[in-house]
Amino acid sequence: VEDKKDIMETIDALNDIIKNRDYDSWLKYVSPSSKQYWSNPKNLAAVANRLPIKGVKIRSMKDYFLYVFIPARQNSKVEEIRYVSSTVVKAVEPHAEEDLIYYMFEKTGGKWYLKLDTL
Repeated sequence: VEDKKDIMETIDALNDIIKNRDYDSWLKYVSPSSKQYWSNPKNLAAVANRLPIKGVKIRSMKDYFLYVFIPARQNSKVEEIRYVSSTVVKAVEPHAEEDLIYYMFEKTGGKWYLKLDTL
């Protein structure tokens, strides 16, 4: 129950960060392993090729935040928190055909961090 409260508060904070396009604040919520993965230029280049808008160059984590993270979560409505394990949860919006997973969180050192998708 405490975890769910913490996660929902984190999502509220992330919603404000998304509205304000506040990259520096967003970084504080990203897990160390996700920062390492998305600092790799090869991974950034690969995700650019998968975007619906062609020709967008993703050269940094800030580009990832602006062109991948924000668009995928605009108008999101998280209704459920589902545990994958004791330290990993999904924040989802249930749908009949397929649930939308907006966030994955990983608990490290007693704090919930964003676990960003990998390719």
